This record gives sequence, structure tokens and C-alpha cells, in this order.
Amino acid sequence: DEIEHIYVIGAGKAVQRQASALEDILGDRLTAGAINVKRGEGCSLRRIEVTEAAHPVPDERSVAGARRIIDLARAAGERDLVFTLFSDGASSLFTLPAPGLTLDDIRQVYFLAIKYGSQRVIHQVIPYLTAVKCGRITAQIHPARMVHLIMAVAPIGVLALIAAVVADFGAGILLLLLKYSVVVIVGLALHVIVVYSSAVKLFTKQRIGTFFKGIRPAQLIAFSSGS
Repeated sequence: DEIEHIYVIGAGKAVQRQASALEDILGDRLTAGAINVKRGEGCSLRRIEVTEAAHPVPDERSVAGARRIIDLARAAGERDLVFTLFSDGASSLFTLPAPGLTLDDIRQVYFLAIKYGSQRVIHQVIPYLTAVKCGRITAQIHPARMVHLIMAVAPIGVLALIAAVVADFGAGILLLLLKYSVVVIVGLALHVIVVYSSAVKLFTKQRIGTFFKGIRPAQLIAFSSGS
């Protein structure tokens, strides 16, 4: 057998299911693994170490999990194989400040991006502040062989996750999901319309319409990213 050890590493809001599938496929051939997932996912795997970190703004767990992933990548040798799993959310879940920078330096960029509703700030600036973005993880894996599994299209990924849940629990789960979605949407609508409007009217002299127009970009990025 040409392959001595097989490792799985990665980060993102969908990698737990990818990692679980690889565990089932590889079985005892899987040597070890490490992934970073969003806090609260409740993910538990047999051979792959799971670190729950913060999203959309990275925290100390994001960095600790990234260091663990890097250590595992560096442990791979010429006769080893490494699967990398990355999906939406990896930018914050997989964070390791570049030399001379701190986690707080990087967090400030995320706060600015959320404040002004621009993900481009994250995509264009963060790669210069981190030691692991823009494919730098591959340099840590070399000379081991690599297989990269990347989930980059959020709608398709979400549909796949829903399909897996329906397969496990039956079509009736969709009705419960619909009821839950309606409750959440109504609750958020009441919060925005009643709480925001009352606070603006009570504490500021700003027009309500101007206020909502100003926060629209930040609200859109928050809702679209599940944050």
C-alpha cells in the first residue's frame, strides 16, 4: 500500500458533515483529523478532533483550532494523504494571525466589515493579515499528497444539508422547519419594526426611514451569513 497515513483537516460551517462522511468511508484507514466548526453545532466525531469556534468574528478558539490543524498538516510525510475540507465561514473559523499581528488586529477588520456591510473587506484584506489563507495551508502539507474538497456555493451546500436531514427524519421535518422559519421571521420583523423604531424615536432625532436605510447593508450581511 502506497499510503501510510490519512489525515483530514478543514474549517467552515458545513465541514462537519463532510468530515463525518469521510470517517464513514475511510473507517480504520483514517489516522487522525482536526476541523474547526461554528460554535453550537454540537458536532462529535470518532477520529477527527473538533474545535468549536466563533463566527462571524474569530475568537481564541479559532486560533487554537487553526494551530492544531497546522500541526497535523506538518506531521504528514511523503507517503501520507491529507484531505482538506473548507466551506463558507472558514475565513473566521480558521484564523491564525501573521507574524507581528494579534487576534485583536484581525478582529477589528471583521468589525469594520460588519459595520459597513461589506464582505469584500474580509476577502481583500484578511489574506494579508493571516498565515493560513490563500492556499498557504498547502505549503504546510507538502510533501504529502493532498485532496481538496471545497464547498463554495452556499445555496447548493444548504440544500444538501437539508436533503440529508429529510432523509434521516422524513418529509414531515419540512413542515416543522417551515413553522420555525415563520416564527423566526415574524419575531425578527417585530424586533426591527417595533424595537428599532421605538429606540430611534425615543433616543435620537433621526428619521426612522433614514435610520433603516443606513443599517440596511449591515442587516443584509447579517441575515445572509446566518450571523
